[in-house]
Amino acid sequence: MGLIKETFPHDTERALAIAKCESGFNPDALNTKNTNGTHDGGLFQINSTHDKRLKELGLDKFDPEDNVAFAKILHDESGWSPWTCRKLVMR
Repeated sequence: MGLIKETFPHDTERALAIAKCESGFNPDALNTKNTNGTHDGGLFQINSTHDKRLKELGLDKFDPEDNVAFAKILHDESGWSPWTCRKLVMR
């Protein structure tokens, strides 16, 4: 959790709530039940649509540091919109 706090210092509570909601803080969490055939993995449940970009950046979504770093990239680009759990924690 310290890694998430360091990476999201201005929105720590929301980042922690989203990671908890998405994966229960399990870096090995895997969701294969998406209706569009994709899957999600890691702490922030990074969707497989990002696998090519992750590979290009040399990141592994199941490595906690890489997952949080990529979550920060996505957040900087799109806010919390990529995460379904945002609807639950942003009430």
